[in-house]
This record gives sequence, structure tokens and C-alpha cells, in this order.
Amino acid sequence: MILTDWRRLPAELKPRVRRKTKSGIKPSVKVKPKVKLSVEDVSKTLEETDYILSYFDNGEEYGNDDDDADEGPVY
Repeated sequence: MILTDWRRLPAELKPRVRRKTKSGIKPSVKVKPKVKLSVEDVSKTLEETDYILSYFDNGEEYGNDDDDADEGPVY
């Protein structure tokens, strides 16, 4: 049987007993109600994020540079 010296562990790893919450206390997590988006809102959001599609390169045109300029090493 292995006995562990719990004083050597940080407080986050020490075992602890969970206390029961009182019935009169509300939970601290607030739940936001879901909002239905209209078609205009969805299209507006897509238009606003359109810059991402034009800013980042997806790699399709990688290596299609003009090969006529390769006449030799440049010093």
C-alpha cells in the first residue's frame, strides 16, 4: 500500500471534497438566449469575412511563376 504525502503536491492536485450547493443559490454561469439570424445577417457576415479568402493564399498557384527568367544564377 502506497501512502502519499499530499503536502508535496500543489493545491490543484490535492484531493478535496466537493461541498453541496445550497438550493437558494443560483449558478454563476449565465446562459445567453439563442438568436435566430436572418438571411441578410448571414450574407452580411459572409461579406465581412470575405477578406480572409482574398488575403490568405491557399497554395493553388504555388510554383506557376514565369520560367523564362531562368537564364542562370544571379550574382
